[in-house]
Amino acid sequence: MALYASVATPGMKQLSGDVLVVRYGLGERSFRGRDLVKLSLFEACLTGIDLTGSDLSQAYLPYVQLGKALLSSVCLDQAELSDGQFYDAQLSDASVDGARLIRADLRRCSLRNATLRNAVLIGADLRYADLTGADLTGADLTGANLERAVLDGANLSRCILYRSRGGIFEGAERDRRTINPDGYPHGLHES
Repeated sequence: MALYASVATPGMKQLSGDVLVVRYGLGERSFRGRDLVKLSLFEACLTGIDLTGSDLSQAYLPYVQLGKALLSSVCLDQAELSDGQFYDAQLSDASVDGARLIRADLRRCSLRNATLRNAVLIGADLRYADLTGADLTGADLTGANLERAVLDGANLSRCILYRSRGGIFEGAERDRRTINPDGYPHGLHES
């Protein structure tokens, strides 16, 4: 639960994982604009927390519970979030580039205009998620559940959608390097 080698960002207040957990446990929920770079919390339960605009880049948060969390404009670049619970969380305008979200529960999440470039979302549950305008360039969505996910205006260039299910891609941008759910590159064989 310690914060490792954090580099404070101007205007952001630095906060350790231990302090965050204690204050959360005492009922505090608003931690906006905090410097939480490389935060390490295993199986933390932070349901309903407000981390809007915070920097959690390179955080280690496997099995984290962030259901109904406010994470708009948060930075989660290169974070480890596998098996995390993000049910109904607000991640609009978030930067999640290169993050690992293997088997993450992102049902009903708002990821509007979020960037998830090169994110690993293998087996992620994105049912009913709003990915309108999201940039998923190079993301790996192998085996992801995209049932009823909104993908209008989403950039799926170079995405791996192999064995993903339920996705309707008509309103999304794909290129010849996008791998469709059937394993064929986009444009070679339509799925």
